[in-house]
Amino acid sequence: TTFSADAGSDSNRDKNLRLACKAIDGKEIYPEEVFSFFDALGEPTEKRGYLPVSTYRNGKVETIVGEGISQVSSALYHCALSAELEIVERDNHSYCPNYVPPGLDATVSWSSTDFQFRNTGNYPIRIKAEADAGEITVTLVGTQTRSYRVALEFEYIDKTEYDVIYQKMQPDNPEGYQDGDYIVEPCEGYKIKTYLCKYDKNTGKQLARDFIEQSNYAARDAVICKIDGTAEANR
Repeated sequence: TTFSADAGSDSNRDKNLRLACKAIDGKEIYPEEVFSFFDALGEPTEKRGYLPVSTYRNGKVETIVGEGISQVSSALYHCALSAELEIVERDNHSYCPNYVPPGLDATVSWSSTDFQFRNTGNYPIRIKAEADAGEITVTLVGTQTRSYRVALEFEYIDKTEYDVIYQKMQPDNPEGYQDGDYIVEPCEGYKIKTYLCKYDKNTGKQLARDFIEQSNYAARDAVICKIDGTAEANR
């Protein structure tokens, strides 16, 4: 199974993705063995080459060393589900990411949140991972024994709209925001159910639709710059 996604254009994030892909590339997982993303990766520190990237976390913009590696763990999650492997540990992001289909992400955070899966098949599998030219590709290589086709599908069961907040700022604000600029990009909140569906390869008839997990994503309000030459920025 293979999953590819746009890696974006941030050079620091791109470096983090390349390092993460290199760390897991070539790893072999034998039957009943559990693969841990962070056991394979190690701690993503500046000393090991990982770089700081800005992200929105805990209600504010923060700079995190190694930010972006969840894109690799998410691609691996997609592959593990498609291969019908047992998911041992997985958490969704706080906000719905745009680089994988909804409900198919796997966030990671050193010392608190890992991504793990077990090889429940009868044969070893090997991970191939690469980041190149603004795209990452993760593949699980193994022995195909299924007589049916697998598809991952999702269902929206709830939606939360975001609010729009205008933050007053001086014309000469140090960040250089112009009137109408997004200070914080918005996103809607969702509750999503993910299913693994099996289809007959010849007829296309659905053979099974198995519930996997529910993912709950918060809404993030839009914060927009409002230039005001006399008023102070809102707190």
